Amino acid sequence: MGLCVYSEDEKAGFDIGYGNFAFCRMWIADCLNAEAGEIYKKLYLQFSYKYSQGELNRMKKLFSEGARTFLYHCDCEGELSAEECELIVRDLSKIELRPTENMPPEAFNNHKKTWQSMFKAFEYAATHRVKLCFA
Repeated sequence: MGLCVYSEDEKAGFDIGYGNFAFCRMWIADCLNAEAGEIYKKLYLQFSYKYSQGELNRMKKLFSEGARTFLYHCDCEGELSAEECELIVRDLSKIELRPTENMPPEAFNNHKKTWQSMFKAFEYAATHRVKLCFA
């Protein structure tokens, strides 16, 4: 079982396992800002973790609106509007992808391909003014 994300016109999308989607979001958070990425990871790495108000404020300051839209959108059934996809594309189009500490080159290349596939779906939805649906 995994996550299927597709445009409402079914012309773009991607399939990914929930674990890989979570890892990709943690990796993107770290690539955007190492400090905020460390805070962001706590939600995934510590069962029932709740951010402090200080952590929330810090991440709001360090992550752009588009980054927050991508990182915090529920990965259950739902949708991203064309406007939300536009924010993601605007704010994450120039992200410097880099391996995390101890990431083997093959894993880095696989994660990079996964992100590129996801990003294409965001671009498609933003350009064609359609929603991305999560199922």
